[in-house]
Amino acid sequence: MHFLNSALLPLPKALEAGIIAQGEGGGYYARLVERITFPIFSTSGAAVGFGGRTITNHPAKYINSPQTKLFNKSRLLYGYDLAKESIYKNKKLIVCEGYLDVVMFHQAGFTEAVASMGTALTPEHLPLLRKGDPKIILAYDGDKAGVAAALKAAQMLSVANFDGGVVLFPDGQDPADLIAKGQSEEVAKLLREAKPLIPFVLEKIIYAYDLNDPRAKEAAFGTAKQFLESLSQIIKDSYIPMAATLLGVSPAYFGKQTNVAKVKDSFSQQRDDTSIQLSILKTLLEKPELIDGVLDVVDVDMFGDYSTLFTALLNGEYENPSLVGLSISEDAQVMSEEGLFIDLRNFLIRYYKKKLKMLPRDTSLSSDKKMFLIRKLRTDIIPRLEKGELISYDTNW
Repeated sequence: MHFLNSALLPLPKALEAGIIAQGEGGGYYARLVERITFPIFSTSGAAVGFGGRTITNHPAKYINSPQTKLFNKSRLLYGYDLAKESIYKNKKLIVCEGYLDVVMFHQAGFTEAVASMGTALTPEHLPLLRKGDPKIILAYDGDKAGVAAALKAAQMLSVANFDGGVVLFPDGQDPADLIAKGQSEEVAKLLREAKPLIPFVLEKIIYAYDLNDPRAKEAAFGTAKQFLESLSQIIKDSYIPMAATLLGVSPAYFGKQTNVAKVKDSFSQQRDDTSIQLSILKTLLEKPELIDGVLDVVDVDMFGDYSTLFTALLNGEYENPSLVGLSISEDAQVMSEEGLFIDLRNFLIRYYKKKLKMLPRDTSLSSDKKMFLIRKLRTDIIPRLEKGELISYDTNW
């Protein structure tokens, strides 16, 4: 306080600037004690606030000056006053996570680097980011928080029609770590190979779901379609094939008339019975401990042309040429236990629906038996399967 008084800086001004704070008892204390203090400048180079990084492992790694008319974290980018000349000249802007990353980037010659101040990029940053029409590179840590921040920023930039990419630094390191170790060329290589914004977003939002689960796949489709719909028509049309490939669906699903709510059945049925049957058998071949659970709900004869293969599997005939062929076939996949029972349920729904259509023409059954079986399928078995329940196989079938 003596220094502030000697510098003729009034306490209210120091309080507003965030240099000091007022305690519960009314006294003042230094907010940035035991911290590396970074002065923060406006785009024109005027000091508008301060940021402090702990040097004592304080839980609050960074603290900044409080919001004022001059200091708005959502409109300022740390280092922009020093980076803007390079940004305009090189048509590139690097956004990183922390003040030290900016300092290290600049020391290594990457003078287009800036950082947001303890907050994610916001729409209020967009006018500043757009100055000079640069390509935006998001250079974030590869940890969970960094990936989440990169995804949120990449979505916002894509919707705002920015060009750019994402770099996630590997092995828990940040840019400052690599540059401090003398690995500036490795950093330059990572920046050159940045993943373009829209492919990064599509991969992250789609692969966040288990695509072997039809319900999860439906949710992934809905999320991807919603993101693509937020882009311009030309950009959207350019990336539909990529989204369709990642999901394993036809690009036609992304047409204007597609109703997301009605896509579920298509996803549940898009893998034909042959593919599902082979995948079930291959999974049982690799995970025989699941066989008893499967036999509780199916009969070998349900597998039609593959019933002989199923029987060979149950008999442990692992040298059977057909089983050997199945084990190396790329047309069938080994599923998780959860994925196996999802496919089983979808297979059984279709099997019993076909059975329901065939029953009226079955001349081997009496009318009473037909009526009983039709009623059971319509009101009991199929509804329970569609609700997610696996039904024990009834030998009377």
